[in-house]
Amino acid sequence: PGGVMMAQPQAGAQPTQEELMQQLQQLQSQVQLLLQEMAHIQSQLGGPQPWLVGVADVPRQPTGNTTATPPGTTKRIVRTAVFDVHVVAPDSALDLYLDSIDQARQALDQSQGTDQDRSTEERFFTDDLVGDNLIQLCFGSQKGSKLVQAYIESTRRPVNHQEVARVLSSCVQAAWADKYANFVLTALISHGDSAVHQLLVNALQGKVVDCAMSSKGCRSLIKLIEEDRSGVDLTQIIAELEVRGRDLIDHPSGHLVIKEMLEYAKHRKSASVIASYLLENLVHFATQKHATQVIEKVLEKAPAWNPSGKWKIELGLAVQAMELSKDQFGCHCILHILLDDTGFTMEDVRQAETEEGQMQTRRALFQESGIIGACQEAGLERVPTSDDLPRDIIIDLLATDKSVRDLRGSNFAKNIVKVLEKMGKIAPQQQQQQQQQQQQQQQQEEMEDQQQHQQQQQYEKDVLHNLLRES
Repeated sequence: PGGVMMAQPQAGAQPTQEELMQQLQQLQSQVQLLLQEMAHIQSQLGGPQPWLVGVADVPRQPTGNTTATPPGTTKRIVRTAVFDVHVVAPDSALDLYLDSIDQARQALDQSQGTDQDRSTEERFFTDDLVGDNLIQLCFGSQKGSKLVQAYIESTRRPVNHQEVARVLSSCVQAAWADKYANFVLTALISHGDSAVHQLLVNALQGKVVDCAMSSKGCRSLIKLIEEDRSGVDLTQIIAELEVRGRDLIDHPSGHLVIKEMLEYAKHRKSASVIASYLLENLVHFATQKHATQVIEKVLEKAPAWNPSGKWKIELGLAVQAMELSKDQFGCHCILHILLDDTGFTMEDVRQAETEEGQMQTRRALFQESGIIGACQEAGLERVPTSDDLPRDIIIDLLATDKSVRDLRGSNFAKNIVKVLEKMGKIAPQQQQQQQQQQQQQQQQEEMEDQQQHQQQQQYEKDVLHNLLRES
């Protein structure tokens, strides 16, 4: 459709606010024409369709037939779950609209206007433009998504945020999966109030795990847990994450949500459940790329809410400390324990053993863990007990001569060796080489002295034998 031609300002001239507002009104009319096309398509299909996903702009491919698509246009694809409808729409109308908003904001900043002047930003967004066509703007179009995000950031009326939340909550699963609409969700969570958060929480129920496993949706879920507005009940969200925790621990996106949940003290019960999942197959999880990060987060946060859980995890890692230190991902767990600066001690574990029989349980777990056999196999002079901190046991296991030689030969254990050297548990490599050279030299001298002694003894025997023969 033919657009309204706008008078261009002279080169170097700054447009006035009145001119900018006039341009905005003209551009709004052009955008309305674009969105009317969407409504026309819907009407041809018999009204709004639940399977209608959105609108995507596709650059027009140059062809030999220039009359097929008029110059200055793009091919607009209406994305559906069944087929694509191709229509023609004016090019870059939304780009011009967004650019004009930026120009107007810069003009307001330069003029240092009052709060009342700045409130005119809301005039750049009409409720009709965003409200009636929100789905079409959010989905499939980066330009439209930016427009709605700007609207969310600009409006000062909570009712506007709630209206956007109500629309998106009706298609929240499609919103978090769309590469543009998921940014609208994140902006809504950042700027929305408790009522907005509760709308989205209600919409997510039953879909939380799918959202957490989405590379795009996990961002919105993390933001929802991070913001944690007062009065918003996240119980159902956390419960769904807890039930499927085993699947999320080593998921490329899901582990990020689990780590965010572990950050907050109010989710301690769920954090204990995650720790129990890790203990079921600890060595396996310690050698997985994403699960390793969850283990480190549990070890970081556990002293405050579950000292016994931290002790169990560190003990389980100590049994395989040597093998994990040489593993691509397991080395990070061992390194985290060595660098632990939380001040965690066995006294913290004993104080947490408030119920009868917990100390006996800890001692039984220590005996069954296999750590005593691992220490004997490594040649440690002192056998550890259940009152020893697992971190100290790991240091003793890694500081033996054989272990140090193996660690120095591993590409993944270099940082662990440096930490042990810094602790003074093992000698630096240069110093160790010098000590080895000195030991070899000393052994060589002892062997030479022994040979000389044997030669002297043999000489004396020969002399005595000759004297006896002569006599």
